[in-house]
Amino acid sequence: MEPLSICQTPPICQTLAEHMLAYQPPTWDALPDLGLYMDQVITFLERQLSPLHPTNVKDKIITPAMINNYVKMQVIPRPVSKKYERSHLAALLMLCTLKQVLPMDAIGRLLASQSEDIRAGYEAFCVQQRAAFQQVSAALASAEADALGFAVQASALCLAAETLLPPARELEKG
Repeated sequence: MEPLSICQTPPICQTLAEHMLAYQPPTWDALPDLGLYMDQVITFLERQLSPLHPTNVKDKIITPAMINNYVKMQVIPRPVSKKYERSHLAALLMLCTLKQVLPMDAIGRLLASQSEDIRAGYEAFCVQQRAAFQQVSAALASAEADALGFAVQASALCLAAETLLPPARELEKG
């Protein structure tokens, strides 16, 4: 049986690998340092995250309703006077990336464990994201790259991530 490959022709793999290597998440200092209203947040996040989403996906990356739900679920803090600050943007960038692979309660626990120093947590996230993109780019360049292999590896990594997260009750104590 032929592997389920996303790389049926080498140029597709090469293009994706180059795209992943070129992507740079915004640094903490590049995040707006003044409060943004909801529509500005949506525009900012769409611009930052669109390179990470396939062009054939019709769903919005982020909507005001999604952000309002994240606030209601206490995954991100409430805006200050209806304005979202740098820490909100960092949390939303991480959340929008991680929601592709983790359930929302796990993301909430992960972000809560970072809340003491959101800058350090966001900077660590950016370093990890760049490293992961480099690893995947290298794997795409190999002749062994196939969709099933990537999917199985992603599943195993998600299981490991959820296992390493502190239980919700530990976060409540801290």
